[in-house]
Amino acid sequence: MELRHLRYFLAVAEELHFNRAAQRLQIQQPPLSQQIRQLETELGVDLFVRTTRSVRLTEAGRTFMEHAYEAIEVVERARKAAVMAAQGLTGKLRVGFTGSATYALLPLVAKRFKEAYPNAALEARGELITSAQVAALLSRQLDVAFGRLLAPVPELELRVVRRERLEVALPADHPLTACESVRVADLADQNFVTLPGRWGSTTYELTIRACADAGFSPHVLQEVSQTSTVIGLVAAGFGVALVPESCRHINVTGAVYRPIAGEAPRSDVVMAWRRNNEMPLLRQFLALFDHEI
Repeated sequence: MELRHLRYFLAVAEELHFNRAAQRLQIQQPPLSQQIRQLETELGVDLFVRTTRSVRLTEAGRTFMEHAYEAIEVVERARKAAVMAAQGLTGKLRVGFTGSATYALLPLVAKRFKEAYPNAALEARGELITSAQVAALLSRQLDVAFGRLLAPVPELELRVVRRERLEVALPADHPLTACESVRVADLADQNFVTLPGRWGSTTYELTIRACADAGFSPHVLQEVSQTSTVIGLVAAGFGVALVPESCRHINVTGAVYRPIAGEAPRSDVVMAWRRNNEMPLLRQFLALFDHEI
């Protein structure tokens, strides 16, 4: 049984006249009658009662008609879904966000995605450090990620989507909060709270580099796995931290942010994806964010 058999059957069932049905289908009447006979033979039942004056559905024909409509509808929905998938309008996109981008960019990205592609799904994973994002992209667990890469990765395409600098996160009662900006050198005798260096955190590497440029090695009191926890410990007075400026979106009582005096280290947000990922929905997503956000 082929889809055309169902279409032929429905045309005759609706018209109850083989000639009119053939004209509607733009075919000759004898081939139409032959196709209906083949369908009845395949089903093993008569679908129509035919006389020289009329055509009417049998009980089997009326039952088959209901299911034929359903089958046509299913096929049509499948066709539309396939076309939309090929155009990148449906499907699921898996997106990863580094710590600060979870709070600064995820709401913006998710809102814009939902408005542009209401029939597609976005699976967001937040608070991923850079090394975890790269691993997830290369292992095809993520389709695209917003992170802070210091060096190119051969298998990945990178695009800067937000330019940021590091800032200093301080406890609210810290004396340096009285300053409009803070020199990194002024933090030499402070305890630091950071993301884990052993896990390949970009912010950790930038912190170590900034302190080295200022002439000291930071005393890291505690390493934690999430950016929000870094800010929480700073607010609790465990130490200070160098964090991307978008961490200001993490509004924790007791934590205060100050810009770094002079030329602050850059910590740009990049969008990364696999070079060989030809997923149509990804291509639509990349077009949606083809400029800085």
